[in-house]
Amino acid sequence: MSSIRIRIEGVIHVRHDKEDGQLNINPKSVTLDEILSWITPDNIHHEVSTGGQQGREVW
Repeated sequence: MSSIRIRIEGVIHVRHDKEDGQLNINPKSVTLDEILSWITPDNIHHEVSTGGQQGREVW
């Protein structure tokens, strides 16, 4: 048996088939509410200044 190391970013669903030993990795659908629930006071960034107006923006 060989091994492999991979890096996966994002939300995934992993399923292991015990009969044939296959490992299935698929993207998982998530809702906006679920994504927003991951934001906590510990991982939210502070306000970022992007400078003054560049066009006809209204602040």
